[in-house]
Amino acid sequence: MLNWKEKGITLKQETAFPEANTVKLSFAAKKPVKFALYLRNPKWASGGVKVRVNGKTETPSINNEGFLVVERTWKSNDMVEITLPMSLYTESMPDNKNRVAILNGPIVLAGQLGKVAPDPVVGVPVLLTSDREVGNWLKPASGKPLEFSMSGVGKPFDPPLKPFYKTYDQYYTVYFDFFTQEEWITRQADYEAEKKRQQSIENTTIDNFRIGEMQPERDHNLKASERSYVDEALGRTGREARAANYFAFDMKVQPQVPNALLLTYIGDDKNRKFDVKVDGVLIATVDWNGGTTGKFYDFEYPLPASLIEGKSTINVRIEANYDRTAGRVFGCRTIKK
Repeated sequence: MLNWKEKGITLKQETAFPEANTVKLSFAAKKPVKFALYLRNPKWASGGVKVRVNGKTETPSINNEGFLVVERTWKSNDMVEITLPMSLYTESMPDNKNRVAILNGPIVLAGQLGKVAPDPVVGVPVLLTSDREVGNWLKPASGKPLEFSMSGVGKPFDPPLKPFYKTYDQYYTVYFDFFTQEEWITRQADYEAEKKRQQSIENTTIDNFRIGEMQPERDHNLKASERSYVDEALGRTGREARAANYFAFDMKVQPQVPNALLLTYIGDDKNRKFDVKVDGVLIATVDWNGGTTGKFYDFEYPLPASLIEGKSTINVRIEANYDRTAGRVFGCRTIKK
């Protein structure tokens, strides 16, 4: 409700947006008054915004700022109905035209991956199609506003999609990679090799810390300074520390065999420099300038035998000592070498 005292106008807005794509504006006026009503004209409104005044179609002008303009003498009980058509489309990452987010109007859609952590290599579906017109293979889910289903396009499965803002209590992705059949055949070999590498890591893991998740952070006795933040990317949580800040946590070790610390970063992050300390001893200074967008990278740092001798746990501390951000770190493991 808007009360414009200078004009003697009260303006009431009614809408169920985004579940419905209409907005109604109703006027109450002490006396008729002339002024211009400015309406948003969003880029995503496919086919153009439709405007009706008191049931009659209007053709608004467009000003230099891109707003729709309806100028008239307004009086009580005048009603403006605005229809904002929404359609499906994709937006590519700036550095990778084959990695896309799927949107319906202004709404980002998230692929629902279930309550069990997806396979780190093939658990996030790709789009196996040469058809980039998303409306050809993504259809509305019956009885579920703003939800969609695909058929025969997702590999290895077709995930249901719902608005990102409605997604909770399960794993999800908001980015999808396009592949043609030929590209997928080539890529499969890479996926299989990565899956074997991940299995090898799993088989040698002593302790696995899912950084950024509440219970694992409690279990690993995480401590952090004020400007250390949790963030999410591609369904995984991570943590960073801004300049002059830190975060630290405990990890199990097995001193009877060679151990290494494995930290996971993401290619999106650039210009990061930080120290990795174990029980106060510097074991690595990381100068991370990023890699492929949307790809996670694992780095191993050997733990000297003298540093873990006689211990069952160590304390790992990530310090931002170079006037730059430390992390994001998307996972930590201690592994046998």
